[in-house]
Amino acid sequence: MKKFTLWLFHLFVREAEDIEDPNVRAKYGLFGGWFSIILNTVLFAIKLVIGILASSLALVADAFHSLSDTATSVVVIVGFQISKKPPDVEHPYGHGRAEYIATLIISVLLVVIGIEFIRSSVQQILEPGPVRVNVWILLAVVLTIVIKEGMGRVTSILGKIIDSDALQADSWHHRTDALSSVLVLFALVGGMFGLPALDGFGGLGVAALLIYTGYRIARNAIDTLLGKPPTPEMVEQIRSLARSVDHVVDAHDITVHSYGHHRYINLHVEVDEREDSMTLHDTAEQVEELLRHKLRAYALVHLDPISLESAEVERIRQTMGRLCREEENLLSYHELRLFQENDHHKAVMDVMLKQGLPDDAAREFLSHLKERLEPEFPGMEFQFRVTPIHRYK
Repeated sequence: MKKFTLWLFHLFVREAEDIEDPNVRAKYGLFGGWFSIILNTVLFAIKLVIGILASSLALVADAFHSLSDTATSVVVIVGFQISKKPPDVEHPYGHGRAEYIATLIISVLLVVIGIEFIRSSVQQILEPGPVRVNVWILLAVVLTIVIKEGMGRVTSILGKIIDSDALQADSWHHRTDALSSVLVLFALVGGMFGLPALDGFGGLGVAALLIYTGYRIARNAIDTLLGKPPTPEMVEQIRSLARSVDHVVDAHDITVHSYGHHRYINLHVEVDEREDSMTLHDTAEQVEELLRHKLRAYALVHLDPISLESAEVERIRQTMGRLCREEENLLSYHELRLFQENDHHKAVMDVMLKQGLPDDAAREFLSHLKERLEPEFPGMEFQFRVTPIHRYK
């Protein structure tokens, strides 16, 4: 199916290779939108005619479901047209989040149509009318199911290629249309056996699918607009890329902000404190450039010089590793530094605690952590800084 989708796409769009390019992403989105509009318009006409001939409210409702897919595809097109605009003075981070707004509009349309279908379906259940069905009508409905499932798969593949929530939402819309047509098929068969009220229940099934899909899509769009965290895979990719640069020991405190397909990454990298400042400055720039090249992201690197030869530091590292395994509230630690002045020894480090731990509980746990460490390191003062929830190890 993927090969067919790409063949179909390249049949109409000749030059589209760099999917990280906003203009190329827009080409995929616009193709997916127009592909949906054309086929959904045809399906709407077919279903509407069949629904009127069969006197089926469920099928007429399903026809308007297909028409709503056309409306959402228009929203997808507008969203991609806006999102490909470059940054300007009023929008210095670009217009990429227009995709998410388009996704949210799609979800609202789905819910509104679903609520309207509930009203019509209840009326059909209370006052059922006759449903006229024959084999040709049933075959026509089966054909629309096959077409809608195919549209859903094509749009989903396009969405996965460019990692687009808007296209994935449109794909869900197509697939709920296919599922709702299956419900309509059962309703029509029920009408053939003298159970016209099943048509109304079929309409309720369509409405439930619309509302559920709208809720699911809206939740994902809102989470993204509010600041959805990066996936563990992305965090690990960022860390691996940073580690691949010479002089980088490790990376932590990774923060990712997404504006559509544009990413802004902040991270700390640990380096040997013995290296000279110019070498470390070049190292930071190499990490930033690598992330820009590989992830098309603007990156800002903070350097954390650490000791790699101190036996005392190594002992603390081993002890902290053991405590991370033993203490459920301690997820990880990083940026360990040791300060020694005369008789005063101090170890400073960042710790990542269990998410959702209340402030009072966090303070009590840090005191408990000190109580476990100090007997093993007499005369050593331990100072902890808790890593914020938006930073990732």
